[in-house]
Amino acid sequence: MTNNTVDKIAWDMLGFVKETTKKNFVTAVSSGQLKLDREILPVILTLIDSSIEEGYSKSYKNFSNRMQKLNEDSTSTSSLKKRK
Repeated sequence: MTNNTVDKIAWDMLGFVKETTKKNFVTAVSSGQLKLDREILPVILTLIDSSIEEGYSKSYKNFSNRMQKLNEDSTSTSSLKKRK
């Protein structure tokens, strides 16, 4: 699996997280579970989006580094097995 494939899968997962979070937030406001002026709802949804993306960006570096190490470890293990 290439890094681009993993990147795409991770980005798609993030999209589901964002949409589900925003949908649940809107539902909570609509049902009265959260008392909130509906006029500020777009601002809050934008804040939710940007916060999730910021968290993704920060965690992605760690994820990417770990995936690269796994790939390197796998490659070196395969090379050792071939030499035997």
